[in-house]
Amino acid sequence: MNDWDEGNFKFATALAILMVLWILSLFFLPTAHAQMLNMSSATIQANQGSAQAMTNYATGNSIYIDQIGSGNNTYVIQNGSQDTVAGPGQNAMPIQGTGNTVKIRQGDPTNPIGANRVEGAIYGDFNLIGANQGITLGNQTNGQDTGGHYQQISITGNNNTVNTEQTNTNAGAHYLSTTVVGNYNTQTISQTDNTNKSVTATTQGNANTLAVSQSGLGSQNLNVNLLGNGNSATVTQSGNTGNSANISITNAGGPGSVNLTQTGGQNYNISTVCVTAGGCQPITVRQGN
Repeated sequence: MNDWDEGNFKFATALAILMVLWILSLFFLPTAHAQMLNMSSATIQANQGSAQAMTNYATGNSIYIDQIGSGNNTYVIQNGSQDTVAGPGQNAMPIQGTGNTVKIRQGDPTNPIGANRVEGAIYGDFNLIGANQGITLGNQTNGQDTGGHYQQISITGNNNTVNTEQTNTNAGAHYLSTTVVGNYNTQTISQTDNTNKSVTATTQGNANTLAVSQSGLGSQNLNVNLLGNGNSATVTQSGNTGNSANISITNAGGPGSVNLTQTGGQNYNISTVCVTAGGCQPITVRQGN
């Protein structure tokens, strides 16, 4: 084979590989994400029901933590009489690694009624969980929170940060389930006001960012998946009529970004795969007033 034929052969082979990858991106990846979203939405209600049952089942305060490693710090404040700290699907919350920090505050100290439950798990080093129920991220209370809140936070990796708050003003049991696998990911999730709020989040990769704010009297629901590195999602759901959103972002060559604002009775679904080196243009959506 002469040099010209060998060059053509290599070019044709590279082109064939690119075509296969392009076909997979068109068919396999979007289908997988659609199935993921559909499966998640089909199980969210069951998960919420089970979480609410476990939260309300508590007859007293309990803290079970299984800590292995060095330099880990855990702080728990329980202001109510039915607050629980445990592990996902197990009695004890596992904290395994080095230099992890877990801060959990449960119950409104000026209105210590209702039940709250945090289930957590950390496997890795220098992770931070700040979980708040009946108390805001800024350590503020309203004196009317009645509890009923549930959080499940699972982290596998290093240098991840998850900060959360769940509050109401006499009704509204909020639900949060987030799983992080990777390093240097950041999540800030706020669920406030009355009527149930729900967030189910999955992050797999490094340096992803998720910021969520759910407020108002509407029943807000969010399902979000971040796959790959450097993706970001910023979601604001508010108003007195419920909103719903399903978001899936995949880095298949570059990071993706979605900025979503919903007010009053909106619905939004997106599954985006970014193949552009250096990242894709942010997708910005505003629904409602």
